[in-house]
Amino acid sequence: METINANAAILSNYEVLSLLQDTRSKQKRSAKSQVAAVQFEAMRYLQNSPCAEQTPEKIKQLLSAYESFNLTKAEKLMLINDPPQKEVDVHLMVEESAERLTDDQIQEILTIAGNQPPEEEIK
Repeated sequence: METINANAAILSNYEVLSLLQDTRSKQKRSAKSQVAAVQFEAMRYLQNSPCAEQTPEKIKQLLSAYESFNLTKAEKLMLINDPPQKEVDVHLMVEESAERLTDDQIQEILTIAGNQPPEEEIK
């Protein structure tokens, strides 16, 4: 395998999983076992991650919802690949989040990501 253009695009985990599944179905049984092992391990990891439940439509909705926060492409990608579960996760994913985001915006990001606890659990 040869890398033609290393910076052609940044892929989400969902896109990588789809590519691996497509490649696996097209691949002949005579493929090198080392490559097959790496593909298998990558697929196993990704199938147990949030991207296994994602769809292109869901990703478009998330990207659209994150537009109002002035996030970089890399930050949006991190939020999609590994949805934040706590405020600290948002702070780790968004550079200079303390200066760029209010507490309400952080809570909104958590809500968008689908990991906001119900109101009665928040103290």
